[in-house]
Amino acid sequence: MSTQTPRRVIHRSTRASAASASALKDLGARECRRVPVDIYINKMINGVPHLARTRDLSRTGLFLHRLLEPTTPTRARISLEFVLPGTDEVIWADAEVMHGRNTRRGVGLRFVDLTPAQETLIRSFVENSSAC
Repeated sequence: MSTQTPRRVIHRSTRASAASASALKDLGARECRRVPVDIYINKMINGVPHLARTRDLSRTGLFLHRLLEPTTPTRARISLEFVLPGTDEVIWADAEVMHGRNTRRGVGLRFVDLTPAQETLIRSFVENSSAC
């Protein structure tokens, strides 16, 4: 696991009005900092599991390094299977491809339709890692 300091990444101007902030949220701008986390996960594409490796995680999504899986288009919905460090609960979650960095290097994903238990587990992990 990386020892990097959590960082705040802002994709848009910080001078945005409240209306602009709402619009940015709709565009997928990050709402909170991400914590470095290096785990292997299964990324399901068309029902086929592909091994991927995380770079970082927030309450709302994660970044995956691509290993051998095919690229997926922006806005595509995929399923993930992973276990957070220090836990033994398997998380099955759906996610949406969020940005054009879906290249050989990796892809940013936003969680969708998490159960309350999944939200709690992820939020607790992120907060205990000093992210948000």
